[in-house]
Amino acid sequence: MAAAARRSAALLGQLCLLVAMLRGSLLLSLSTPCTSFAGSWMPERWPSPERRPKVAQAAQAEQLRTLEAEARRRGIQLAVEKKLLPANIDVEPVRTLDLGDGAAAAAAEILTELGESANGAGCVVVLQGEASDAKAAVVAELRSRLQKAEVWKMSTFYRAMTFMLLTFSEQMGQGLREVLQRPEMLAAGIEMIEEMGEGKSVGAMADQAEAMMGMSSDGQKIEENLPLSLEYGQGEVINFVRSSLDKLAGNGVTILLDGEEEAMRYLRTPHRFQL
Repeated sequence: MAAAARRSAALLGQLCLLVAMLRGSLLLSLSTPCTSFAGSWMPERWPSPERRPKVAQAAQAEQLRTLEAEARRRGIQLAVEKKLLPANIDVEPVRTLDLGDGAAAAAAEILTELGESANGAGCVVVLQGEASDAKAAVVAELRSRLQKAEVWKMSTFYRAMTFMLLTFSEQMGQGLREVLQRPEMLAAGIEMIEEMGEGKSVGAMADQAEAMMGMSSDGQKIEENLPLSLEYGQGEVINFVRSSLDKLAGNGVTILLDGEEEAMRYLRTPHRFQL
């Protein structure tokens, strides 16, 4: 028991060091080859975009979307088994919007339904559905029209966890799956996401994380390994978002939650839209 405790403490110390490195942007230039992760549903490493035919690239992107959808479903089931999420929940009514008239029209419908709460005490708005250019345009339109608004993309939190724990697993010579299956590592991953904010709001932290990952040379590795984080870290990320929302209650900020339906079901708000 003592040896196991010392090993866990050493690993957590390594994670703290990684946070410090991230703060200094020292990881942005990493080019270490990705560790091979075994798993029947994980894709093989793909060639660079420059050498990949467009048709093959589209097919591989569709394959990855399918893998992510399967991983999200497994992740919810696993989170329920770990008692991180309830097995049964009552979800508020969801209004489905037609995006055929454009982002401005869809945003206007949402703002009309929100009424004074959008620019008063603030509120939480769920914008669920698969990622698309049309959906992104609606989110951007809402953000521009609201006086105080933040966009929280669920994918940002999953990708940030993937980025940091993938880098850590490579440094330790371990597989990402092995790291994600350890509760203390998942907890440390969430703490690392919080540390990235350095006192900023969650929305500002998410924007910073997206910028950092966009500049990183590890973008392809993040996307390839994202299904693992979706499977093993789903409950932890949902609870992190839920806890962060509770802390913001009544502060006048409107939170635009952008994500897939599976996760959105566990975040409470009467303002729910399918895009």
